[in-house]
Amino acid sequence: MRRLALLAALLAGTAAVAPAADLGTVEGRWPMRDLEEVRVEFPVGELVLEATDETELRARLGVECRRGRESCIERSKRLKLVTHVAGRTRHLRLEGMPKFGSHGLEVTLHIAIPKALTTEIEMGVGSLRVEGMTRDVRVELGVGDVNVLMRESDVNSVHLTVGVGDATLRHPGHAQAVSGLLGRKVRWSDGTGPAHVNVDLGVGDIDVRLD
Repeated sequence: MRRLALLAALLAGTAAVAPAADLGTVEGRWPMRDLEEVRVEFPVGELVLEATDETELRARLGVECRRGRESCIERSKRLKLVTHVAGRTRHLRLEGMPKFGSHGLEVTLHIAIPKALTTEIEMGVGSLRVEGMTRDVRVELGVGDVNVLMRESDVNSVHLTVGVGDATLRHPGHAQAVSGLLGRKVRWSDGTGPAHVNVDLGVGDIDVRLD
């Protein structure tokens, strides 16, 4: 297991310009050779996953304070990215976020993932954007928004479920949308590609676009 402590990066980011809301960033990169899947656990914030032609996974975590600067900085020191490999899966999760309210602490995690890997994301609250993957994408999000952009030629099926909110699938010449309460679903299985897209959202909006 490898831990990336944010403390040094945060202190360096705040020393030069004390009034700034931006507390700094930390980056990590790990080889993905012989692995088949990436699983991301992200409790709250903004998560962006972008496909890459490289053979390694790269992550960049940005941290900001919107209010309560001193207490926010103290809380930010507890943040860390934790990663390990189990079988043929690399696990990546963010630890240290407050369990009850962010207290002004906001995080954005950008991850560049080799596009031919299966991706599984588990989130609590926030926004998620996934772009350019060519294999399975599985998402579970409690509250927030999900945006997925893929090529139609890479996708075999799309299954979207939202408890309260909207779910929309758009692909050339067609669009399916549902909204309302109590488990609205969109189903499409006419694709010719290898990827299956599954999104399960409690409250919020889902937008999947196949170009």
